[in-house]
Amino acid sequence: MFKKFKKKNQSKTNSRSNDCKIHFKKRSYTPRNVQKQQTSKKKIAGGIKLKPPKNTKKENPRFEKVKRIKRREKIVAVLLIFIILAFVFLMILSTLRFVTDMRGGTTSADLQQEKLYVEGFVSIPTYPRSEFVYADKLSDSMVQQMLSQGISVYRLNTRTSHEQVYNYYMETLPSYGWEFVSTSITSTDEAMFGQYWIKDEKGLRIYLENNDIWYETLTLDEAKNMLSERRERELQRQRILELSGEQSLLPHYPWSLDVPSNYLINYPEDDNRWESVYIQKIDKENRYMIIPLGPSRERTFDEYLENFAEHYPDDDTNWEIISRQNNNLDGRRVYEFQIRMEEDLGEGILLENRLNSITYAIVTNQTDSEFYEYIINNIREPNF
Repeated sequence: MFKKFKKKNQSKTNSRSNDCKIHFKKRSYTPRNVQKQQTSKKKIAGGIKLKPPKNTKKENPRFEKVKRIKRREKIVAVLLIFIILAFVFLMILSTLRFVTDMRGGTTSADLQQEKLYVEGFVSIPTYPRSEFVYADKLSDSMVQQMLSQGISVYRLNTRTSHEQVYNYYMETLPSYGWEFVSTSITSTDEAMFGQYWIKDEKGLRIYLENNDIWYETLTLDEAKNMLSERRERELQRQRILELSGEQSLLPHYPWSLDVPSNYLINYPEDDNRWESVYIQKIDKENRYMIIPLGPSRERTFDEYLENFAEHYPDDDTNWEIISRQNNNLDGRRVYEFQIRMEEDLGEGILLENRLNSITYAIVTNQTDSEFYEYIINNIREPNF
């Protein structure tokens, strides 16, 4: 009985459990875009044709306008960046150029020239980027004679100032054994302008004329006294004009010179197409002549001097050259000579006029004349 009850009870439990079971229908997941496609297909199949969804990004005009504006902004931004970078580059370049100019136009590459020495001098370095004026005539006898006398001249960069040159040698020359004496930018009553140095038993003067730097060997006393004796002689020549009135050469003449009123100026007529000038003191036989010889490129100073002594005097006059030498006079090359004119012993120089490129002789029939020294130190090309 118990078994029957157990079976019966068990069968009721099984049937109840079967009744309580919940059957879930399996549902597959379909992506949304696939659903849209299936829906659209069903609607088309049902006779309703729907338009495909619009691509708003391509066909929306407002979006296209915004896109074009953004593209323009990007282009403008790139251009601004490029302009700013170019401006910064130019500023850096101009700063470097300014620093270079402040140093006298020297760069790191130019410093290699410090190893070069001035022509005719053993222990004096050249100024960076300067060039020997007579580099193409180094073998010329006149240039060699000038160098042998302890004179050398270099052409400077146009942007170089006097202070830059003097400061450069203040920093450089002590390492070569030179002792600094003094610097005078302009001439004073007791000194000629320039920078003065001494070493062992010799002196050195460095000075600038126009766009050239000059190196001059001096004695020890001349360097220590800064050429005071030469300056005194120069001042004496200037007093000649201060004590008397002045007169000038003709305006069209290629030389400019103020002459005291107690001298006569004469322009002789000769076969020369360039005018000569004779200057003579009243009631005196002393003469001072300015004589054109010819174009500078046709002959050397030495050839012109020989031709001058042979052909310029009259037929019954014999002139003889006693001595000759190269020299410099206020920053220009001259050819000094002594000449015998019958009974007179005179002196003179040859020099080139930088306006018409003609070689001139300035001659006097005496020696040690203060007025002759005044002429050769004060004669200039007009407006040069």
